[in-house]
Amino acid sequence: MQLATAPVMAVARVSVSLALAALDRATAEYHADADADLFRVLDEPIRARYGEFLATVFELEHAVEARIACIEELPISFVGPRLKTARLAADLLALGRTTEVHSIDVPAIDDVEHALGWFYVLQRNTLQHLRLYRALVPHLRTTLQMASRYLTTHAGDVYQRWHELGGYLDRVDRLAAVLDVAREAFQVQHLHLASRYRPGGYIGGFCGPRLAK
Repeated sequence: MQLATAPVMAVARVSVSLALAALDRATAEYHADADADLFRVLDEPIRARYGEFLATVFELEHAVEARIACIEELPISFVGPRLKTARLAADLLALGRTTEVHSIDVPAIDDVEHALGWFYVLQRNTLQHLRLYRALVPHLRTTLQMASRYLTTHAGDVYQRWHELGGYLDRVDRLAAVLDVAREAFQVQHLHLASRYRPGGYIGGFCGPRLAK
């Protein structure tokens, strides 16, 4: 699939992207679960649970981003700033946790439509990151001073990146395919986060704090 070369237009908080609006409508049934999964760490806002939350997200986003990075049709200038695995890894290491990766099942991501469907889901999460950070600050001020890159790096330009994504989506030939991928991505994300992270204990590959070798 070829993307047009027209420049992305100016940024505003109110979305003017028809494709983003279509994605919002088509995936509305999944938004409540996605937001609940993100904010569940507030049920027990202590350092250990925050670390478990980051580890759970790292496991999923590492698997997804490794596949997206191989899509040659998307320019590096678009993909690179949206990859968050390195910031998650830095936060985990700052908390004394491992960045060892365990294999998880992620559907095939082998074309532009697959990549943009996943970018929509993962970037939608970033719209809530600053709100989550502010809610955590009263409980984890010291922890966040050393490990909040994932939640804060793009706090100042999150809407710019959201509208840039909309610009690409508006030029996609097969938006219906992106919609299908986004629906599936929401379900995969929810299954992973809801099953592996629960307040009171982390269920999954990361077995508590360990210093990375």
